[in-house]
Amino acid sequence: YRASGVDISAGMLERAKQRLPDVEFVQADIREYRANRQYDAVISAYNSLVHLVTPEDLLRALKNVLSMLNGNGVFIFDLYSEEAYRRRWRGSFSKVDAHFACIVRASYDPALRLGENLATIFYENHEHAQTPGNSWTRADVHIVSRCYADSELTDIVHRAGFDSIECFEAASQLGLNSAAGRVFWRCRAHP
Repeated sequence: YRASGVDISAGMLERAKQRLPDVEFVQADIREYRANRQYDAVISAYNSLVHLVTPEDLLRALKNVLSMLNGNGVFIFDLYSEEAYRRRWRGSFSKVDAHFACIVRASYDPALRLGENLATIFYENHEHAQTPGNSWTRADVHIVSRCYADSELTDIVHRAGFDSIECFEAASQLGLNSAAGRVFWRCRAHP
C-alpha cells in the first residue's frame, strides 16, 4: 500500500513520522485540505471526526474526503454511540506511571449532544528542567466532541455525496468486545 496521513497537529505528525518514516504526512485541517492525488480508501480512526462539532464542519470535511477517493472508493470511520457517551463521558479517571500522570474529568450534555474532557497532564520534561529533580511540565487540555445521532450522521454522509452507507457496532456485530460502544461506518463514493 502507498499511504498518506493528514493531521492538524504538528506534534501528532512528528510522532507518526517516527513510527512510519516511509509514509507521507501533511499538516492540514481536513475541512480545508485538498489532496494532490486520489486514493482507493480513506480511513479516519478512533472517533476523530467528532471533534468537528458542527454539522456544517463535518459536511465540509466529508466532501473533501469524497474528493480524495477514486470512483467507488471507500471511506471508513468510527464514532462512539450515544450510549457510550452517556456511559463513559462522566466522572473522572486517571493514568499514572513513572514519567507521566493524567487526570481526566469527563461530562456529556445530552441536550447539546456535546461531550467534554478536561485533562490535566504532568509529564517528565528533561529538556526544560531548570533544576535537577524539577523536570515536570503541566499541560491542561479541553477536548470537546459531538455525539452525532445515527440519522443525523447518515444524512450528512448522503449530503456529502456518499452512498452504500453501512454501520456496524464494534462488539455485537464485529466481535470487538474491547471497543464496545464504537460504531464503524463504511461508505462508498458514487462510481
